[in-house]
Amino acid sequence: MQNESLKLDDILRWTGGKLVHKVKDTFDFIGTDSRAELKDKLFIPLRGDAFDGHHFIKMAIEKQCSGVVFDMKAKDPVDFDKSAVTLIQVEDTLKALQDISQGYRKKLKKTIVAITGSAGKTTAKEFTSQIFNTYKKSYANVGSFNNHWGVPFSLLNMRTADEYGIIEMGMNAYGEIQRLVEIADPDVVVCTMVGHAHFEHFGSQENIAKAKNEIYQFSRPDALRIFNIDDVNVRKMMDAFLKNQPGKRVLQFSQLDSKADVYLALKKVSSEGLSVEGTIAAQSGKALVPVFGKHNITNVLTAAALALSIGMKPEMIWKALSKLKTNWGRNQLLKADAGAQVIFDGYNANPDSMQSLIENVSETQVTGKRVLVLGEMLELGESKEKFHFELAKKIRSKNYDQVVFYGPSWKQFKEAFDNTSAKPRVWATEKMDESIINEIKNDLKPGDLVAIKGSRGMKTEKVVSLLVQAFSHEKI
Repeated sequence: MQNESLKLDDILRWTGGKLVHKVKDTFDFIGTDSRAELKDKLFIPLRGDAFDGHHFIKMAIEKQCSGVVFDMKAKDPVDFDKSAVTLIQVEDTLKALQDISQGYRKKLKKTIVAITGSAGKTTAKEFTSQIFNTYKKSYANVGSFNNHWGVPFSLLNMRTADEYGIIEMGMNAYGEIQRLVEIADPDVVVCTMVGHAHFEHFGSQENIAKAKNEIYQFSRPDALRIFNIDDVNVRKMMDAFLKNQPGKRVLQFSQLDSKADVYLALKKVSSEGLSVEGTIAAQSGKALVPVFGKHNITNVLTAAALALSIGMKPEMIWKALSKLKTNWGRNQLLKADAGAQVIFDGYNANPDSMQSLIENVSETQVTGKRVLVLGEMLELGESKEKFHFELAKKIRSKNYDQVVFYGPSWKQFKEAFDNTSAKPRVWATEKMDESIINEIKNDLKPGDLVAIKGSRGMKTEKVVSLLVQAFSHEKI
């Protein structure tokens, strides 16, 4: 089904733009990339640190766009026929994109749920989408389209047939989630947890929590707020909100407190998944959730609570839990050519998610070796050496047989294993060394378990491709 067409009058009203020239008054969709399909679309050139989309307006017109939005900073466009398309001038094209998506969201009048969190928010979004779509047609943003331009595109991608929109919200600075909340105007909001992601930008977990709290602080007063009461920082957010809004309805989820609206106790972790028991809106149940890693219980709880918030019956939610699955690079289960099991969690990494993986793999029953292949955790600023040293110490205390690490902090990582009688054999290098991975590969047997994780910039999928011939580098 096609997106609803965008009308010129709406765009002018939403953006406050000036109509310079009119040819067409309806547009099929928005386009910002002159290399993509632009026929009958409204082209909005954006600016970045190293590019200016205004330089490609002529190309966009050659690709048959129907209109162009340009900003006040652009010089008078003289290198193309100004009579060929509808032209709209605005103060800032990024803000225009955001304003159009905000207006489109209000016009659709659909229920929007918004998710943020230091780790797991993308997986929580995917789980939520899977559950929602067993109930009614829903749209979730693709991949990690969770920033100042990704959220607008996600909203614009919603179709009239979609009953619900599931929007992930990320941030690198104060005020960013506030702006995303203004754009998406969510009806239900949740922060999954507060960890150390983006520590470089904020300097402390307390500051990260302050930025994450914007999702609660700036949402509409009547928006339903959902809280993870197992997370001390999120619990503080709830306490502060209820202090200012006593008696206001909220939803709580927990794996520890049986009085929570959604309570799922983790009973067993195996290679088959997570065995959970508990209550959803006081209805008891149990399920085997076919995803790896006990840290995913928070993502499962988030999705279940969001499902409850939109009116899904508890029995429907319980049934849907047994069909959840993870996506590319997010605790993805694969089989190595040698028959060993591979867990690929290379979409991103921070101290919290690293610790979760280390503990999960350590606690998973295996008949063979436990092997770790890790890439650097990026964006940790001046604390990166400390975090990688502590990471290595954590691994040293667990039951691993072989450990590979590569990245700028390789010396600090290796230092934690020096002068110890620790069991694992350790390789630490500045860059990924294929000869080391091939040595690991040649030693693998059925019953072994290999876990691979690192920040997205470390390209840990290259490690996977050496172990799993059929693996695709393309993100699913």
